[in-house]
Amino acid sequence: VLPKEYTWARKDDKHLARDGRTLADAEVQALFSDDFRTGIGRSADVIGVGVASQEGDVVEESGRAARRALTAGGWLATARGEGALVWQLNLGQYKGTCASADKGDTSWQRPVIMVGVREKDEGVNLGEALGDAMTGKSNLPSRDCYSNFTMERRQ
Repeated sequence: VLPKEYTWARKDDKHLARDGRTLADAEVQALFSDDFRTGIGRSADVIGVGVASQEGDVVEESGRAARRALTAGGWLATARGEGALVWQLNLGQYKGTCASADKGDTSWQRPVIMVGVREKDEGVNLGEALGDAMTGKSNLPSRDCYSNFTMERRQ
């Protein structure tokens, strides 16, 4: 939903970064424009995704990814308003064993991902459907390259 130049700020579960600079809260709120709210408003379900880059301990970073999913879910709940089912997907920490072209900057391993589900079949397992949809896509993180795939409904 957000442009790829926005990532989660390193070692932070509440703030975003752009070009290596942590954004102020007002800058983040500006991302949720009327167009964004209109677009996400057409979604019955919304999913905030949390990820962490390969630096650090897998347990600590998986926890950070879970908190990022919680933060993104909160932003989506606010933007979407009443009536939406809000989900949180924790992909966990990026696995350093996955191939990458850039060995220095790891910000690309912390994309900000928010998903709007426009329609779904009755009884569909949304987590499985999303996992299948992410498979083999060059513009989405591979679930095989992250340590988790845990999705739960926001309370």
